[in-house]
Amino acid sequence: MTTRFPLGRMFGLLPATMLASWLVAAGPAPVGSLVGCKDAVLDGRPPLAHTTILSGDRLKVNDGLAIVSLGRGNRIVLAARSEVSFLSDGGSVTVSLVRGGIWFLHPQAGSDFKIVAFDVAIQPSVGSRTLGEITMVDGLLMITPKEGEIDVEQSGVVRQVAEGGTITVPIQTAQSRRSSAEKQIKYILDHQKLVIGALVAGGAAIAIAAIAAADSSKEVSPTVPSF
Repeated sequence: MTTRFPLGRMFGLLPATMLASWLVAAGPAPVGSLVGCKDAVLDGRPPLAHTTILSGDRLKVNDGLAIVSLGRGNRIVLAARSEVSFLSDGGSVTVSLVRGGIWFLHPQAGSDFKIVAFDVAIQPSVGSRTLGEITMVDGLLMITPKEGEIDVEQSGVVRQVAEGGTITVPIQTAQSRRSSAEKQIKYILDHQKLVIGALVAGGAAIAIAAIAAADSSKEVSPTVPSF
């Protein structure tokens, strides 16, 4: 005869550390935290300040921006009309760019992470501090390292883009129209210096407040930079 124990009694027999490890392993792994945002949604809902981002989460920005810390100094900024998803694979993080554009900062001693846009993989070169910009426009991907070098892989071929250079590669899908692409480029150019300054200095709140001032009708997450 098989003896069945109530679930609560079974948990009571487990050591606390074992139970905690089991509960953590049962859920999605955390990949970072939302430092601040304006007019953004996380998995379809407006996020709270300092929300933890989990593997599998999807972050979408409408007419604002969002700043995400990925740990150990890595940070990304999503531009307006952008969307990404996050995936944890062991000790590394993959950010999948669905549409729009992002800036990223990878310190020399930062943990591994890469950005994927359909069939293109972008990764900071090993051992170098990298400040980069990635924009998806009308079926093309424009990649520019403002500082450091970036490795770009497509169809098994890896190309290294030097500091100050720009590489444009076609991607397998083209969903945006010309009008929305032009608006995207204008927004990025209008806020480029501001966002790059925020990445380097960690001044997320400054960047968010400045852009919010241009459109006071949108709510801004009242966050303070934690990276």
